[in-house]
Amino acid sequence: MPSNLPEKLSGLKNLLERVDIMKAEADALRPLDAEQEARVMQKFRLDWNYHSNSIEGNSLTYGETIAFLMEGLTAKGKPFKDHLDIKGHNEAINYLMEMIKNHQELTEKAIRELHEVILVEPYKTPAQTQGGVWVEKEVTLGAYKKQPNHVKTPTDEIHYYATPEETPSKMADLMGWLHEEQEKKELHPLAIAAIFHYRFVAIHPFDDGNGRMSRLLMNLLLMQDGYPPVVIKQEERNLYYNALRQADAGDLGAFVEFIGENLLRSLEIYLRGAKGESIEEEGDLDKEIALFKKGFKSEPVVRTIKDITVVNKLIENSILPFFEQLKEDCLKLKDMFHSVSFIIDFQGVGLSHESKFNQITDKDNFHQYWVNELKGHWSDIHEITFRTNWQGFLYTDNPSDIREYINIKFDKYKYSFNQDKIATMPHIEKLYHQEISKAENYKLRKAFINAVMEQMKRQPKSE
Repeated sequence: MPSNLPEKLSGLKNLLERVDIMKAEADALRPLDAEQEARVMQKFRLDWNYHSNSIEGNSLTYGETIAFLMEGLTAKGKPFKDHLDIKGHNEAINYLMEMIKNHQELTEKAIRELHEVILVEPYKTPAQTQGGVWVEKEVTLGAYKKQPNHVKTPTDEIHYYATPEETPSKMADLMGWLHEEQEKKELHPLAIAAIFHYRFVAIHPFDDGNGRMSRLLMNLLLMQDGYPPVVIKQEERNLYYNALRQADAGDLGAFVEFIGENLLRSLEIYLRGAKGESIEEEGDLDKEIALFKKGFKSEPVVRTIKDITVVNKLIENSILPFFEQLKEDCLKLKDMFHSVSFIIDFQGVGLSHESKFNQITDKDNFHQYWVNELKGHWSDIHEITFRTNWQGFLYTDNPSDIREYINIKFDKYKYSFNQDKIATMPHIEKLYHQEISKAENYKLRKAFINAVMEQMKRQPKSE
């Protein structure tokens, strides 16, 4: 590192003093009550898992991340790899916590082991050769890169990291610098952690996972010194990358300042939690809403609101064809009666109209009557009733009329088939975008015809 580094950080005196004051206040409240400690750390852990992965393009929402980590629920339609990344990152945090608990020094060996934990299992990732050809590159766990991993920026420029040949020596230099600075205690712990983050990213030692690794290692160094972890939020992704670019240009202070402002936010949350106060932040309500919505595991119900256009379409596509089939079923019993009549009653706003068919023949058609006489005359339809009137049963000397009906009601969000007097008649409710199925159609017609035949059985026998 440059020998004039402290001069480059001289403008951060006020920030570092604020960090020290808040850190001293946190230390004075320690040890925290176990429940308070768990509450605060759970917030840091969940936010850390979500934001660090989201910065790298993970598609899981905050609510989906929580549901996966706390309940094991996977998000429908989201890549398996995204769940694997969250799982690996959470286990990596566990790895760090064990290192802190055991007062374990950070070494290259520990870094490679952490890389194995965070990536979980080998996989392939898209990569571009120097000739511009896209290929699939095998990602090796826990081993430094064997191929270049330079990236193309949004402006089509190449951002160069350390070459595979340089990586081992640069990582050795980085670890040497870290242990030297920790021993000298001249640099503030915030500056050491932030600069380590930057230098690690500049090397980019692994095939993949370097961004998440840099934030994990930075937080390990901070937590080993008694600070809470820094959570760089996905919404600040552009500010984060801009601070890294400023460091590339030689302004390390800008990057340390960015990390420091985020550390102050973490200290504030920690202090509120230590005092038993709310640890919610601006935006946490959005997370709470997202988590609440995640609790509804089924897909949202499509709600089409009733209007005359929706009802007209339903009548033509589903209800009138059902009536026609039911009429054909009824006509199969017509030869057992003197006459059969069919009536369709419409109730609603518009025509006070009753369409009536006497002495039905195969040429009579409900659909045609609807198109010619009724359609376009209603501003709202509340109910339709299909009625039959069977007269003159031919197998008794004293026949009585047989009447049967089926009723369809139209509510705000659904329509339903009803006939309370027929015990076997299924009660079917449907949303407006749903037509009755073939099975439902059959069950309704079967119950209707069986009810007519039961009444026929009860007719007095001929002497």
